[in-house]
Amino acid sequence: MKNAKTEKHIAVIGIKGYPPRAGVDFVADEIIQSALKNGFKVTVYGKRSCQNRDYKEENLKIVSIRDIKGKHLSAFSYGVFSALHALLFGRYDLIHLHCADYGYIVPLLRLRFRVLSTSHGAEYKRDKWNFLAKAFFRVVERPFIKYSDICTCVSRKLSEYYREKYRKKVLFIPNRIDFESIDRIKPLLNGARCAAYGLEPGKYILFCAGRIIPSKGCDILLKAGERAHIAEPIAVIGNIKDRYYKKYLSKLKKENTVFINAIDDRKTLFDIIRNCRFFVFPSTYEAMSMMLLEAAALGKGIVCSDIPENVEAIGENALFFKSGFIDDLAEKLKYALEHPGIIDELGKRGYDWVRENRNWEKFALTYIDLYCELMSQGK
Repeated sequence: MKNAKTEKHIAVIGIKGYPPRAGVDFVADEIIQSALKNGFKVTVYGKRSCQNRDYKEENLKIVSIRDIKGKHLSAFSYGVFSALHALLFGRYDLIHLHCADYGYIVPLLRLRFRVLSTSHGAEYKRDKWNFLAKAFFRVVERPFIKYSDICTCVSRKLSEYYREKYRKKVLFIPNRIDFESIDRIKPLLNGARCAAYGLEPGKYILFCAGRIIPSKGCDILLKAGERAHIAEPIAVIGNIKDRYYKKYLSKLKKENTVFINAIDDRKTLFDIIRNCRFFVFPSTYEAMSMMLLEAAALGKGIVCSDIPENVEAIGENALFFKSGFIDDLAEKLKYALEHPGIIDELGKRGYDWVRENRNWEKFALTYIDLYCELMSQGK
């Protein structure tokens, strides 16, 4: 790997805040930490409402951007204001832009900077957006791909789609896991934190997502649980911001359903994941889920939808059901409960596979090499 010089300065745009709280932010953070270790200076642009402005770290600067309130205006204004700040005040050698929905600022950034862009999924495939928002995301996808100096994607299927549609090479670099951190805290994950949420270690089925939106399939799980006459507690962890979907899920709630807001503390969250009977991941669309990777890295048996992105994430090491099919998931839930030894064995296999194939260190160093390659080219 090429050596970085301390004066080389990278700006990161496209994550909600820092320190990280959500999936994409954790992906970006591992790259940021690797860049810092390799001698780069890093400036992170995040929404003021999501930033910890008191956070201090050597060679790391946090720029808090005021965004306009509103489901659609918040992200759009954050992108525009971040780009304008960078153009007017930034002295960067490179900008790393995360998320294709910010493609509209790539032409602006290219006025002064080299840009490396990373797609974490196609937002127009998610159910939470209306027709106009999805149309906007399709439009801004083109400048995101076409005008970035280098473009990467966490999904193999999506990277192949980009290459075919836009006739430009898009590098597939999957999300990976920081096993050093997980190994450090794993001995502490003894189930002691479960009681605070009304859960008994080893006695509950778990579904978890940072944000629970329709494409995460929570309603599919609850319907399947009822159809399979599941008596065990089904714990659902995550924030449900869409009031209509929240109302819909509340109608599906049974006596054994436990709703828990998103848990920011990683040790607590991992303790709950580590001590569930098995983890259920019924998404109908993903790019590559960090939550799924984390469950596998904690050695849990997984019942999972069979979309290609999930298979790409953890290999064939789960009990897969046909995506969107409630009856098939119901059958798999009953099978998992009746065959705990098989599920535990799948958990062990999944852990070994993810450790071998989804290791953060290789992933982060790939980006450091790309940074060095771009910087050597100049503007």
